[in-house]
Amino acid sequence: DPKRLDPLYDDKEEIVERWTLASLYYAMGGGESTMGGWIEKGDWLQDNGNGGGGGGNHVRRTTVLRRRRERRESRELVTAGSSSSRDESAPRTGRELQTRGVCTWYGIKCGKSGEEDEGRVTRIMLAENNLVSKLPHELALLKHLTFIDLRGNSIKGSIPPALASALSPKLVYLDLSENDLDTSVPRELFDAVQLQYLDLGSNKLTGALQPDVGRLSKLRYLSLADNYFSGSLPEQVGQLRSLENLSLRDNSFKGALPDGLYKMTALKSLRLFNNLFVGGVGEGVGNLRQLTQFIIHNNNFSGTLPDNLGSLTKLKYLYVHGNGWTGAPPASLGNLAQLKVLFLHDTDLRGRMPTQVCQLRQASSLGDLWADC
Repeated sequence: DPKRLDPLYDDKEEIVERWTLASLYYAMGGGESTMGGWIEKGDWLQDNGNGGGGGGNHVRRTTVLRRRRERRESRELVTAGSSSSRDESAPRTGRELQTRGVCTWYGIKCGKSGEEDEGRVTRIMLAENNLVSKLPHELALLKHLTFIDLRGNSIKGSIPPALASALSPKLVYLDLSENDLDTSVPRELFDAVQLQYLDLGSNKLTGALQPDVGRLSKLRYLSLADNYFSGSLPEQVGQLRSLENLSLRDNSFKGALPDGLYKMTALKSLRLFNNLFVGGVGEGVGNLRQLTQFIIHNNNFSGTLPDNLGSLTKLKYLYVHGNGWTGAPPASLGNLAQLKVLFLHDTDLRGRMPTQVCQLRQASSLGDLWADC
């Protein structure tokens, strides 16, 4: 790092940030690799003027050589009389970090002027950029991170507990979806009590959803979709009173829905389909007045559909098919004037569709109804 070699440069925290990002770059395939390297690099590294980096233009090489010569002369002044036998004039080969600040590097954002974290790395946004291998533990050295978006890469292995613990104090946004992460979610991640957005969907994560999830009381978005989670939902999910979107689809969750679920009154979207849930939908569902999506098909639910589904007047999508419902469809479904899709097929429901529901179709608000009218 040319800045680390500059005796007149004293921003030690930026040196640490630069070293940490260099570790990220090399650990996750930033250079040439069997996967082809990152799609966007934004010139994180530059040719140092002695080959090995390949293809840097003459102006850049000349500039870097001049800077290296100036640094070397400066070091010679500082270390005059030293008995060191190192030949400071020997050229380095390969590539070196950009001399400009990390805040200009592709996918990196820093705190703005006047903010508490001014000039420090606060965001890493390298989604869909062909990152490979494991999350480097060095990321724990970035003490000001509030936002991490690494979705859509090929990151594998586990989420290191020490990394989760180090990132927790300020982290607001974490998206690691669409990777190859496995094992269970470390408990330390639930110490990130400032989190508002957490997406771990489309990985290979296993285990149960821990009761500690209730500590993330500021969450507004949570997705664990398309993994290998199992076990019952803990009652503590009811502590997520700010949550607006919950997606647990395509897992192996089982058991009855906890009563705490019906305390999440800010929910707008609830997606539980393709799991192994049993029992019925409790009367408490009527508390979820903000719901626009209630998608619970392809589980093992049974019993009757609660009448107070009709109190969810903001519902637009109601998918309850592929379960063991019995009895007749509740007439209160006719109160759902904003409903666009209603799927009741592949169940044991009997009787005629309530006239009120059929009238929704006739009014053209209900565009897709899989039932006879």
